[in-house]
Amino acid sequence: MGRSVSTPSAARVVVYAHIPYEEDEDLSRINWDDDMANLKGALQAAFPSLGEADCWLGNEDHVILKNRLAAVTVSEYCGIVAVCLVPYMYEYGCRVDDAPLSVQCIKNAEGRFRKVVAEVFGETLVKMGTMSNGVGVFRKVGA
Repeated sequence: MGRSVSTPSAARVVVYAHIPYEEDEDLSRINWDDDMANLKGALQAAFPSLGEADCWLGNEDHVILKNRLAAVTVSEYCGIVAVCLVPYMYEYGCRVDDAPLSVQCIKNAEGRFRKVVAEVFGETLVKMGTMSNGVGVFRKVGA
């Protein structure tokens, strides 16, 4: 059975992007650390209350930034990146809670969040669906 990039079940905003590379280029040569540093810097500039974080939601969703109302998670699979905005994160164990204030905060931030992620990765994708074998199908935004 195939699979796709992971997203937290509680995510209120999910932005998909493709890590650009040449077809004959080895994906392992892409500098993930630089991409993450650029993403963190851009999001912290747009949302100054976000602070550094380093914990996991499950096995695949890495929390890279958070404040008292929301967290930013990132996961990658086969060149597709999912950057998510998730409601309030508890300090202990990174537990998710759909607090009403957190949900409203995320609704207010969604447009700017999507724009920042698109600026970092160059273009974003829309998930069209998932095939019966678990593989996700995406298209470019605006295509």
